[in-house]
Amino acid sequence: MNCQLFHPEEDRFFNFALNLVNEAGALVRAAFEQPCSEVQTKMSNTDLVTETDQAVEKMLIENLSKEFPDHKFIGEESVASGAKINYTDAPTWIIDPIDGTTNFVHRIPMIAICVGLSIKKQLRAGIVYNPITKELYTAQAGRGAFRNGFPIHVSATKELNRCLIAQSHGIHNLVKFGEKWLKITLDNHGRQCLAGIRGHRSFGSAAINMVYVAQGVVDAYVEYGIHAWDVAAAGIIVKEAGGVLLDPTGAEFDIMNRRVLCTSTPELAKAIESTLNYWIMMDDTHPVENSASQLVPLSQEVQTISKEALDNIIGNSPYWHVTTNQWSQQAVETITSNLVKLNKPYKYIVTCVIMQTNTGAGLSVSSTCYWDKATDLSFTVRWENKAVVTIVNVFAVAI
Repeated sequence: MNCQLFHPEEDRFFNFALNLVNEAGALVRAAFEQPCSEVQTKMSNTDLVTETDQAVEKMLIENLSKEFPDHKFIGEESVASGAKINYTDAPTWIIDPIDGTTNFVHRIPMIAICVGLSIKKQLRAGIVYNPITKELYTAQAGRGAFRNGFPIHVSATKELNRCLIAQSHGIHNLVKFGEKWLKITLDNHGRQCLAGIRGHRSFGSAAINMVYVAQGVVDAYVEYGIHAWDVAAAGIIVKEAGGVLLDPTGAEFDIMNRRVLCTSTPELAKAIESTLNYWIMMDDTHPVENSASQLVPLSQEVQTISKEALDNIIGNSPYWHVTTNQWSQQAVETITSNLVKLNKPYKYIVTCVIMQTNTGAGLSVSSTCYWDKATDLSFTVRWENKAVVTIVNVFAVAI
């Protein structure tokens, strides 16, 4: 395995965090043994947080930031309290103090303290600790994955008819997205059953689901609506255990995309992808239902076409107020023309707004997808340079 370090002190980072996680485990275990917890809610009465979640995250971040003052943090409870996610190349700790809070509240011993380390936006280390069962899963990039110090490896399963899939029925997604979410989720599960899988299992924790894939307990796990702190630590453990970590569309995994497919083998990943006739891309408010085979390539092509058009039109041009309308018109015409050349079964409506900005230089393009009753797809593509920010909306209406 490639053990090349991204930072000369990675081992020290990992070992320091490991000691902290063990200390945090004692706090969680003591609270778990009490008869009840003080429970609050976040966005709804199904999205729970306890005083233990908050205390553990506070302890981890305070100690890590004291030891490594230049490091960054993405923590579940911090974000829930209003902190902004700023994912940079700097060493970044991605923390879920208790993954499986509902299990914790109901005293179901399937919970995990999750601490992942990213450097240069690459996962470099992961710690997933169940303090109740005292199962400690760890991994560092290029060094393999371990459970309580012993190496673990994914199963060799390639076929659906030999596959056991971990899943989640988190009710908070139903509360947030409504019956459409439930229908899509149950349809996916139903197609997998009809394809002949051995069954589904739900453990109530994304991290537990994923380390069970790493350990070979289950063969796959697919989830939509998760967050970076749910998957960062467990994600590198899956990879170091020989597993496959992907976007459910088959694209490269991105911890910020809020969806994950991890499997024991590439063959099984492709087989499970074939059962996902409907899938979901989302921001925090809108689910989208569509065929993965059509939606994902279109999303990527919209992003590429928009970026190329904006590069050509304004990428190297000086900024003048009088030219922004001309740029907008040119962008709409060029993007529309190039989308039509794709020969997809859509009619495209393209809008473009260009605004002056004094924020940092550099090119940044992102694509998000929203559901709208009048359209099948809507993509928002942002292009930024030192002078302007351009927002392109592409509506793709089925014809």
